[in-house]
Amino acid sequence: MSATRHGEDSRRGAERGTGTTPVKDTGSGVSAGAILSGLPTRTAALATVLCLALCWAPSLVAAAPRDEDGAGGRYHSEEFGLGLDPGPDWRIEEKPPEAGGLHVEFVLADQARLTFRALPRPGVPDAATARDISLKGVDGDTKYSAVRGEERALLGEEARPGIRLESDADGVTYVLRQTYVVQDGFVYVLQDLAKAEGFDELAPRFDALWETLSFDPPSEADLARRSLEELAARCGSEVPWAADWDEAVARAEETGRPIFVTARFYPGFALSDETMSGAFMERDVIDLLSTRYVPLRLTKSMAVPFADAEVYGFGPLTFGRAALVVDTDGQVLWQEEAVGEAVLRRALVVAGPAPESPRGLSPEDAAAWLMARGELDAAERLLVQASVTSARGWQLRARLHARRLAGPLARAALEAARAAPDGDALRGELDVDEAGLLLLEGDPDRAAALLDDFLLREPEHPRFVEALHLQGVTAWVDGD
Repeated sequence: MSATRHGEDSRRGAERGTGTTPVKDTGSGVSAGAILSGLPTRTAALATVLCLALCWAPSLVAAAPRDEDGAGGRYHSEEFGLGLDPGPDWRIEEKPPEAGGLHVEFVLADQARLTFRALPRPGVPDAATARDISLKGVDGDTKYSAVRGEERALLGEEARPGIRLESDADGVTYVLRQTYVVQDGFVYVLQDLAKAEGFDELAPRFDALWETLSFDPPSEADLARRSLEELAARCGSEVPWAADWDEAVARAEETGRPIFVTARFYPGFALSDETMSGAFMERDVIDLLSTRYVPLRLTKSMAVPFADAEVYGFGPLTFGRAALVVDTDGQVLWQEEAVGEAVLRRALVVAGPAPESPRGLSPEDAAAWLMARGELDAAERLLVQASVTSARGWQLRARLHARRLAGPLARAALEAARAAPDGDALRGELDVDEAGLLLLEGDPDRAAALLDDFLLREPEHPRFVEALHLQGVTAWVDGD
């Protein structure tokens, strides 16, 4: 899991909004193919498999001649711990995979092309979901016909979920069939492609090849990698993301909030999204996005009104990142290059005033309510006027000072919180807060020691995952 540095320099960089603004596209907007239009991220990513498969269907007619390197035999991937034994009649071709994945093809002269893909999709829970996503990806597309879900007896199960469809290319009808296996955060796609005439006769040979699929027992390194991938998949998950533009608009109209859009496009580069493991893991950012905005994570396949060059401009050539605040008509109200708590607070000028806090709250609860909504001045006035001296009151003051990058004031407030009569009850909370402050002060070693103790002592604490994230940041700062 990658991590964004929480040191003082990077926070100040976030204040200034350093980063790379996406190059506006001068075309008419997003054009990622009808198969992807308007689909959620995980849907579009999986549906792409279908699109790519059908693009090269005519290549079956003129398959490349076999050579010794590609001759049939057992295929094994040490990285993924799996093997297939297609036999001597099949040519094996390894293809460039998507980041973190695997792509292997098995060609039977000019008769068929079978494709095995391993796609990192920790958000897809089971094979039935993978099938439903792919069906949605081709729904209504006139390029495909006879589209249907199906179940297939394969690899020890009587009903493996999959899909089957037909498509024409150069006057020839092809059948494409996919079967899905989901485990350990991956969707494994077993794909058959052949001319419709003769497909059913060849189907037993396809089944025989896929039945040779085997997985090695996972090594300790594999188990450690999977554990890290599972944790990485949780990064940014506390942000209540809208699934698409329509949902974002509906929620914005219901709540009266603007829509916060994060856009990050780096085509051609296998880069992890550092915002998901950085800014969108920070408690203050999560609070602001949850209470003052409707957050939307833009993908190139997502249809949005501001993709139009007349409004803003996102298209196939867009490159870079941006943070936008837009209204329900798609008008851009605010733009920054980077995401951060200070950026979101500055953008509140277009979000309108915060609603009034609920009646009957204690001074501490009222201050916390205001701080979650970015109203720091109002929260500070309340804490001072009420002369709050509880451990939680001092903790809130420490957080408030830290958000203003006033390190010495934040440290004094944390010390007062620990010294308060009820300070022991908040020990875990204060440990995590102090670790974050130590990172701001450029002391990752002390932060790491504090976090190590907390993680061993309080594995069930509500802020355990946040502490794991901070621990990763300390390792990143130290270069481990």
